[in-house]
Amino acid sequence: MVGWLLDRAPAAVRASGLRHEPYALGLAVRHLVSGEMDGLRRAYSTARTDLQGSSVDLAGSLQALEAVAAELLRTQREVEVVVRALQQRSSS
Repeated sequence: MVGWLLDRAPAAVRASGLRHEPYALGLAVRHLVSGEMDGLRRAYSTARTDLQGSSVDLAGSLQALEAVAAELLRTQREVEVVVRALQQRSSS
């Protein structure tokens, strides 16, 4: 589980002491993924304004953001399942 969580975290986390504390790592990854989702939501909500006047394909960009959001939502759900399992393990 630790390797799986580390694959979903920024590189700096891999070198940190969190890799030795699976439950704490899971909690950190949960917050990191949540922050990514918040950033993606902001990017989506401001895309029309931010891209106005540019030659960027707005519809294509919004579609790409939606696809990334769907993948990130799946990751967020998976991380939550792993965190719950680690919580139960650490409580035993």
